[in-house]
Amino acid sequence: MSNQSNEVQSLSVNRRNPAMDFEEPAVLGSGNPMVFVNDRLRGRWKWVVLVALVLSGGLAALGYTFAPVMYRSTGIVLVEPAPETLIHTDLPEASVMNRAEQFIATQAGIIMGDRVISKAVEILRAKKYSQVMDLGAVQAFMEDLSVGPGKNTYLIIVQYESDDARFAKAAVDAVLNAYMELNAAGQTFTTLREDLDNLKRQKEFQLDGWQSQRKRFVDESRFVQSQPDEQRQFMLAQVFQLQMDRKEVEERSRITQNGTLTEEEMLAFDDPTGRALEEFDPTLVAERANYISRKQEVEGMRARGLLPNNPIRSRAEKELAALEEALERHEREAHAAWLASRNIQNAGSLEERLDAIDAEIGTLQQNMKTIDEEKYRLAEFDREIQIQQEELDELKLRIAKLDDEEERLKKGRIDIQSFGSQPEMPTTDRRYQLGAVGGLAGLTFAVAFFLLLGTLDRKAYASAQLQSAAEFDCIGVLPDMTPSLSEDQDARELAAQCVHRVRNRIEILRRPGKGFVIAVTSPSQGDGKTSMAMALGWSYAAAGHKTVLVDCDFIGRALSLQTNRIGYEGVKEVIKSHQLNGEIAAVDQSNLSVLGIGRDPTMGPESVRKVDFERLFADLRQQFEIVIVDTGPLLASVEALPITVTADGVVLAFRRGRSRKRLEECVRELRSTGACYLGVIMNCADQSDCVRYSSLSRVSQDVIEAEKHGKDWRREGRPSRMDENRLLMALQKPGRESE
Repeated sequence: MSNQSNEVQSLSVNRRNPAMDFEEPAVLGSGNPMVFVNDRLRGRWKWVVLVALVLSGGLAALGYTFAPVMYRSTGIVLVEPAPETLIHTDLPEASVMNRAEQFIATQAGIIMGDRVISKAVEILRAKKYSQVMDLGAVQAFMEDLSVGPGKNTYLIIVQYESDDARFAKAAVDAVLNAYMELNAAGQTFTTLREDLDNLKRQKEFQLDGWQSQRKRFVDESRFVQSQPDEQRQFMLAQVFQLQMDRKEVEERSRITQNGTLTEEEMLAFDDPTGRALEEFDPTLVAERANYISRKQEVEGMRARGLLPNNPIRSRAEKELAALEEALERHEREAHAAWLASRNIQNAGSLEERLDAIDAEIGTLQQNMKTIDEEKYRLAEFDREIQIQQEELDELKLRIAKLDDEEERLKKGRIDIQSFGSQPEMPTTDRRYQLGAVGGLAGLTFAVAFFLLLGTLDRKAYASAQLQSAAEFDCIGVLPDMTPSLSEDQDARELAAQCVHRVRNRIEILRRPGKGFVIAVTSPSQGDGKTSMAMALGWSYAAAGHKTVLVDCDFIGRALSLQTNRIGYEGVKEVIKSHQLNGEIAAVDQSNLSVLGIGRDPTMGPESVRKVDFERLFADLRQQFEIVIVDTGPLLASVEALPITVTADGVVLAFRRGRSRKRLEECVRELRSTGACYLGVIMNCADQSDCVRYSSLSRVSQDVIEAEKHGKDWRREGRPSRMDENRLLMALQKPGRESE
């Protein structure tokens, strides 16, 4: 960096130590409270007046209308629905109470209970209050005590009215202390932890018992050990077939006993039962069981309401018909074979077959009942074991979470938000006084609220708010040149003078010499830094300084856009090639050139280095007196920091009406990195704020008019009217900049 740059930086360092810790800017005239109030409420006075009128009138009316008769002291008990800052918010002890209103109402009832009131009276008697020395003091005390939950809150409001303000407060304090003392005698966290451990051991013992019973039951059962469902299905098919056999045997027995058939007819009638056929041809058993199972499925579909044209029901009915046809064919074949090998049975043998069938049906039905009972018992065991296991797991998890939250849960859900308030004025027969207090309170609250708001959100609406802070060092303002204002000749002259004054302020901070780099940045997007950089460039060029505008905003590229350098080679190519090679272009203004951002897509803000800007600025200093660099927002861009550190001076653009917090962060950032901070310029300032920097008057206006029609009044180094028009064009760019 050149000697001139070092001298300027040295001069800036002498003016203010960059390494010093950044402190809260002190307000000029902080000893004067009106200056402080004006600083915090500037830009908000209309709202302050409106809110103050509403609140003052409302509170004054309330104080006049509802002035109580006695002194009233109020205490507040906070019932937290869940302890704060918990890791495990799903704990029952930490979860929001489902019936918080009932719990709060219960606690309010406890406060009004005899135990709490008696304890409170004892506390007051120990303090020698005469109001509680009588025998009926407890009942009288309760009559003046009011306890109830706050509407739509988790608060319990405790109030006491008395003709003695001190006693009213003491009474509320005594009630709250008695309540907390007696409430603290409840279950502690340690007791809860011990109870949960005992409960866990009980659950483990019960679970072991159920598991042992299940194992013993399985060992002693007849069917559950080996596929009980398949056994029952097979038994059901057997019962169905036996019932069909029984009907056939009964019919034969009836006909045989009547004796109405000849021997040939009896021979023709003597058919085997289904059971006999199964014994004769065992393959019928599986085929009949398959047919019965499929028939039950079809009947279930019909019961569920499936229509006949339903594809599933239609397909099942076809399969059932095919099974039925195959079964009948098989039965006919078995029947023919059976007749060939059997003789006609007499009536006695038929009766024996009926008894055997009944006995077998009874056995099968009893076995099926046993299977159902054993399955039900087994399901009961499994369900109970599952319940016990889930309860045990949940209990273990709850214990682990309680251990994590031990310290926070010990605080409990109940806390005294505030003890009894000290009544300052009587609550009755003081309506006018309380009305005045209400009005004053409304005014005070409105002012205090906006003072607090102005302190927390310290927006700047005037340059005085920046000049009053020595750390900001406001060096000037630029007006808001909207299209409507730009038609005003006075506004145009005012804008030009403001820009030139900013330039002169910067000139004061540097010694004459060659090559001075000014970085223009801002706390946020939209502060107008690009338009400010262009305005300073026009001003310097009009003053006879050979000036170049450099666009180093790798993201916004607003300067390149406004100077029509988008798509041309620029900063990116210079950094990449390490030398200037015709990238600088002249603009329609003498002594003014521009170096756009460039077009190399491989060069982004993440690629730049401090040494690159040092080399670039050194080359530009050799060719130009003033180098004005437009960079991205200081806190929101990558390239801003190495540029500001490398530049000879840094100017911050700050838009009117924005918070000073980010501005403080920028100044702190610049000073911590050793950058040469020149000051801040308020952009879009109010016209009235700019007048203080103007030398325009009625006489100067007359002179200007005379000069328009008189001799040439321009002197070397003084900006011409054409220069000012070009300068104002920079201030009137749409949107000020395209950040």
